[in-house]
Amino acid sequence: MPESRSTAFQRWLLPALFASGGGLGILVVRVIPFQVSSVPWALTWQYLILGFLACGLAVAIALKRASRVVWEALLTVAAFLGVWYVILLLGVPVGWSIGIASLLTLAHLFLRVVALHDLFFLLGCVGVALNFALWLPSEVLLVALAVFTVYDMVMGPPGGPIVPLAETLVRHGFVPGFILPARPKGLWSDVDAAVRSRAAMLGTGDLILPIMLVARASVWGPIEAAFVLAGLLLGAVVLSTRKDLHPRAALVPLAVGAAVPFLAVYLTLSL
Repeated sequence: MPESRSTAFQRWLLPALFASGGGLGILVVRVIPFQVSSVPWALTWQYLILGFLACGLAVAIALKRASRVVWEALLTVAAFLGVWYVILLLGVPVGWSIGIASLLTLAHLFLRVVALHDLFFLLGCVGVALNFALWLPSEVLLVALAVFTVYDMVMGPPGGPIVPLAETLVRHGFVPGFILPARPKGLWSDVDAAVRSRAAMLGTGDLILPIMLVARASVWGPIEAAFVLAGLLLGAVVLSTRKDLHPRAALVPLAVGAAVPFLAVYLTLSL
């Protein structure tokens, strides 16, 4: 994973990624019925996503040297479930939602175009974020964000154990997250070519965790959601202004940007 300075396009693309994910989360929450249980299969998919992520975590702990195939299978299936969940919540019939999620998954696996790769993980991450945001209490979401932020601070910086693992996966052709190409034309390039270029990477968890707070705030109201999303975008802008986007612990500015307005709204509503 090469070290290089970030480009103007990468500094624009990073906040745009969070704006798209947060906007989609708000749209889904404000469009669907208030009770997720009224959406066919939604509760089933909540349990599937939670169960699969738990199994994936168990496998990751048990197989400290898990192969690329194992990691790719875990993340791809989790993202597929997230894509399907988003489509279900939008009211698309089950058959159509299966077909759309399956086609996007196949396009991600076989076409290997950067734009499709990022779109697949964007929808998947938003689906996973919505799953937890519409299910867990606000206090649990804040604690989870805090725990994973500390984890990212300890494990994610250069020299931490996450960086060699990510570099190994990338060298074997699997990118466990988003690809931020240096130039606009890089969105239409092959994933392998983008990895060999100046493309930067962003982990899936860096999007899922703060988007959970945006989606949860959407339950309270559109203004509250917009306030939390604005804070997240500010954190994304701070992250994007770093001269170097290559391996860094990215979650800290994103978590602070989303958590501060979320906590302010939460405390205000609790009074």
